[in-house]
Amino acid sequence: MPGPNWLEHVGDQVAIVGVVRQQKSKRFLKVNEMKVLQPSMASEEGKKALGTTPSMKLVDLSGVEQTLSSRRGRIVVLNFWGTFCLPCAKEMPDLSAIQTEYAAMGVEVIGATADTNEDRAKVLSFVKKYKVNFPVWLGASSEDMGRFGMGEALPATVILDREGKVVWQKRGVTSKAELAKEIDALMGKTEAESKQVKVAVAKTVEVSRVPS
Repeated sequence: MPGPNWLEHVGDQVAIVGVVRQQKSKRFLKVNEMKVLQPSMASEEGKKALGTTPSMKLVDLSGVEQTLSSRRGRIVVLNFWGTFCLPCAKEMPDLSAIQTEYAAMGVEVIGATADTNEDRAKVLSFVKKYKVNFPVWLGASSEDMGRFGMGEALPATVILDREGKVVWQKRGVTSKAELAKEIDALMGKTEAESKQVKVAVAKTVEVSRVPS
C-alpha cells in the first residue's frame, strides 16, 4: 500500500476499495482507496494521553536508573522499540540523524527498548550494527507504552515538550522529515512564547520608569 504503512492502522476497522488478483492459492488486494471507519481503542486512548505528563523509570545500558523527569527543559523524542522488531531497525538511521542535528538545540532522542537487562548483549550488538547515537533504556513494558497512549505495537514514538507533556504521537515507523517538522514547529512555538514574555517584561520595565 502506498503512503501510510499498515502498522499505523493495526486495530482500526477500515473499508478498502481495490482490485483482487489470484496467484496460485493466494489472493492479493491492490489498495486504491482506504477509509477508517472506526479507530482502534489504542488510537482513542492515545488522544487522552495528549497534554499529559507521564512518568517513566528505566535503566540504561550501564545499569544506571534513568527517569523522564530528569529530562525536563529538553524536547524529548521517545521511541519504543525492540531488537526483535524489523520495522524498528528501519527507523534507527532517521532517529540518529535527529539526535545529531538537534542535540545542540536542546532536543534528545531516547530509545526505550522492550528488551530487558538479560538481553543487554543483544541490544549492544544492535546499537553497534545500526550506529545508534542516542541513549538506550532497557525494559520498557506495555504498561509504560500505555501511559503515553501508544498501545502495545512496536515501533511507536512520542514527542514530549520541555515540560514533559505529550504533544505528538506516532504508531508505526516514523521518519526524519516527519520528526523534524514536529520539532521545528514545537521550537518555533517556544521561541514565539519566549518573545512574548520578553515583550511583556520590557513593557513592564518601561511603565515602571514613568514618573508618578
